[in-house]
Amino acid sequence: MTKDAYYFSHDANARHDEKILELRAELGWEGYGIFWAIIECLREASGYKYSKNRLNGLALQLSTTKEKLDQIISNYGLFNLDEEFFWSESLLRRMEERDSKVR
Repeated sequence: MTKDAYYFSHDANARHDEKILELRAELGWEGYGIFWAIIECLREASGYKYSKNRLNGLALQLSTTKEKLDQIISNYGLFNLDEEFFWSESLLRRMEERDSKVR
């Protein structure tokens, strides 16, 4: 990790969250890893949101399929979606708190 790496906090016991347990029940630790990789990509994205139109590229970047990304993003209540974007409310809250301290 470089000194320029982007930071964000997360709960150390996230693996026990009911929504995460449902994800793990269906997709195992692979799904959990992809979930956190998506969160990391959202952390780097403008406004901490990601365009749903860019899922093919995100799938390539994360070495998975668009279908698996769709499943993780849409089926477990871990992300919010509108017509254009998806995001994590939890990440947004954490980043708003961090960003307000940095200003």
